[in-house]
Amino acid sequence: MWETLFVILGFAVVVDPLLRRMRKVWREHRISQTIAALDRGGTIRIPCDARFRNAGGKRHRARLVVQAGGVFLSTIDGTVSNLQLGPAGATVEVVNELSMMLCNVAGRQLEVLLPPGEDRLLKAVAETLVR
Repeated sequence: MWETLFVILGFAVVVDPLLRRMRKVWREHRISQTIAALDRGGTIRIPCDARFRNAGGKRHRARLVVQAGGVFLSTIDGTVSNLQLGPAGATVEVVNELSMMLCNVAGRQLEVLLPPGEDRLLKAVAETLVR
């Protein structure tokens, strides 16, 4: 029995770093494909969290849709539906450490939090918003 346990633990020690590396490479590849689609003018959908700042509300699961016509945010629970981000003269602040964008929407600040570690994607979406 102990031999089996040692074999399983040894296998886990060898395989776990390989799986982590494969996940990292896959995530980088997916981000590169998403940015390339954004550069071509395609539509991309990014799962994120959103909330209005200083409103005392909780974060809502949302989907950020970036397309040629603009950047839209819709929450999964229906709280915000098809909110257009980045109208003319809008300000967008990017906080790389938190993977967060602050957008002015009708005089209120909206926090859009993208998955952590996707700084290139965050910058590409912010550039689209500023255009």
